[in-house]
Amino acid sequence: MPARYPLIMTARNEFLAWFAGIPSDLRVSFRRLVRRPAFTVSAILIFGLGTGFSTALAGVYQALFLRPLPYADETHLLGVISTFGEKNGIPQEFATSGFDYTRWLESRSLVSAGALTPQDVSVLLGDRLERVKAEAVTASLFATLGTRPILGRLPTEDDERQGADVVTLGWDFWARRMGADSSLVGGTLRIDGRPHVVIGVMPRGFTTLFQSSDFYLPLVLTAGNQTPSGRRIFAVTARAAPGVTREQAQSELRDISRRLAVEFPDTDKGWDVLVKPLRERYFGNRRPVFRLLIAGVGLVLLIGCANLAHLSLATAVARRPEFALRTVLGAGRAQLLRQQGVESLLLALGGGGVGLAVAAAAIRLLLGIDPEIARLAGQVSLSLPLAGFALLVAIVASFLGSALPSALMTATAAALRAGTRSSGSVRDRVLRQGMLAGEVALGMILLLGGGVVVGGLLAAMREDPGFEPAGLVAAEVVLPASRYGEPVTRAAFVDQLLGRLRGAPGITAATVTMTRFRPGMSMSSLVSGEGAAGDPAVPLAVNFRRIAPGYLATTRARLVAGREFTEADNADAPRVSLISESMARRYWPGQDPIGRRFKRPPTSADWTTVVGVVGDVRDSGPGFDLGPTVYVPYAQNSAAGVAFAPVTVVLRTARPTGDAATLLRQTIAALDPDLAGEAPMSVEQHLAGALAPQRFQAMLVGAFALTALLLVAAGLYGVTAYGVSQRRKEIGI
Repeated sequence: MPARYPLIMTARNEFLAWFAGIPSDLRVSFRRLVRRPAFTVSAILIFGLGTGFSTALAGVYQALFLRPLPYADETHLLGVISTFGEKNGIPQEFATSGFDYTRWLESRSLVSAGALTPQDVSVLLGDRLERVKAEAVTASLFATLGTRPILGRLPTEDDERQGADVVTLGWDFWARRMGADSSLVGGTLRIDGRPHVVIGVMPRGFTTLFQSSDFYLPLVLTAGNQTPSGRRIFAVTARAAPGVTREQAQSELRDISRRLAVEFPDTDKGWDVLVKPLRERYFGNRRPVFRLLIAGVGLVLLIGCANLAHLSLATAVARRPEFALRTVLGAGRAQLLRQQGVESLLLALGGGGVGLAVAAAAIRLLLGIDPEIARLAGQVSLSLPLAGFALLVAIVASFLGSALPSALMTATAAALRAGTRSSGSVRDRVLRQGMLAGEVALGMILLLGGGVVVGGLLAAMREDPGFEPAGLVAAEVVLPASRYGEPVTRAAFVDQLLGRLRGAPGITAATVTMTRFRPGMSMSSLVSGEGAAGDPAVPLAVNFRRIAPGYLATTRARLVAGREFTEADNADAPRVSLISESMARRYWPGQDPIGRRFKRPPTSADWTTVVGVVGDVRDSGPGFDLGPTVYVPYAQNSAAGVAFAPVTVVLRTARPTGDAATLLRQTIAALDPDLAGEAPMSVEQHLAGALAPQRFQAMLVGAFALTALLLVAAGLYGVTAYGVSQRRKEIGI
């Protein structure tokens, strides 16, 4: 280096000298930490817990919101949703009709779009009939997502038009259930009693995001589905044209919806469209929960840093003479800070190592508490970036915890060469007490937040569901449209099934419904009431329940007024219905709703007479208030061909659930050996599963609050113990 750069040379030499001192400081710091095991273990555990929870949440958050989706150019993928009205200022989202979907395809803002609907099917594997998850998917959806099969081909538009019996397999089903046998492509599987040709296998990790599916079947848009009155049962994904923003696409699709409302006011008036980025469409409602949890982890980590600062400050006072002596011998402030930094780095490395172990367990805990998060997040494991994140969090937390005490020590070392009072200065006491006050405040925030969340969970668990779930067993049975397409056929099967079950030993009551006892599985419809309060031209969005006679007696729901359905309410009888108390209050406040009529748009021929009022129920789970609800006889409206609404058999029994499962399986096999039902579960289990998101939040926030309480208690103990130790002579005297 030329001599004309003396400042640069001096700076370089000083840096090299400073850096050369690190190995000796490393040895000294390690010995000091070993001599203070209580301090060292406490610090490592504090950093390990905070780092572990932070890393676990970061891993799941990254999987949900940051990891690229397995599609080509995902930034142009959009979820297109039908909306009707608002609730608390938020548009109410519904599935889309085939008619609206085909009209949306006219939009110039979209390159392509595809539709799907979930479908449960039965498949014969060897000599065992099993029920599997499937999706009926348009060929255009695969093209929209830009995904290709790893074997074979995808369904085509010709397959859709012809209603071909072909199936594309999901990777998990093909690898785990079929032994990854490539020769299966071109072979057949018996699905819903009919042979289907296997035409392809999707790549590992592929999902349409709607659900994890084993089979993908061609979606056949029937003539009925493409009329304005077609059922709203489809989820739509679209790809925006290059240069087209989400707002532009929504504006054009809204124009189409408004034209439809003018052309078909009976079916489309009041309907709107909402366009969201695909990731936001499926994951967006989870983002606030994770933000809350990340804030909780941050508060716990801050409390931990404050605790470490307490411990470091306590030792700082005792080490002031040592630092004063080193200053007299020529040590500069940079050398003193270097040693403290090395000590903090050692603590961070130990805390990061513990944090990785905690993170591995916490990830499994997070995914185990809420199955829906596990499904959406997919495979989440510790990776090199996550390990780096854990180490970074530990280092930052360690330096935050020791920075203030280190600065105080080195800043006052020169002024304390002659020693100091053993009890420390007033400033030390003020700092310690101030940090303790802040620590208590942060702990109170977490405790109050945890109390609110846990209190909400307990309140939801205590809610009256409006019926008696104890002793109820439910199971879904898929009636394929290929063999049960006519309402009379479906109704005949239900009659035979109930006739056999009601006479079985130990079964006190039996019925069927299309309710699935799960959140998000409610069918919705629009109705217009005769003489209803409010604007009669604006239909009311209601939840729709199809039930068989005896449903109220089986579930022990409360009949407020009128009568229950009977066997006389068949397909040939006048249309009748039951309504919930909330619908009666909404449509006919202060009036007797019995005998009132309403219709489902579009035709006036669909007038339905109210014959009874049922107490409000929460059959989708605690905390899920259904609002206005309509019940219609299964025999009068069996919704043939609705793929996402299988028949749910509900039994009231004193027999164990396993015995009820065997009975139901044998009874179904006797009527139709090609049908498969899910394993029956108690309705109490179904309802408990609906609380998984609230339980997820309550457990984590409660864990953070408990950790904060322990840390605050440790901080109080540390400050008190330190103060007592400094005043030992005074107390002795």
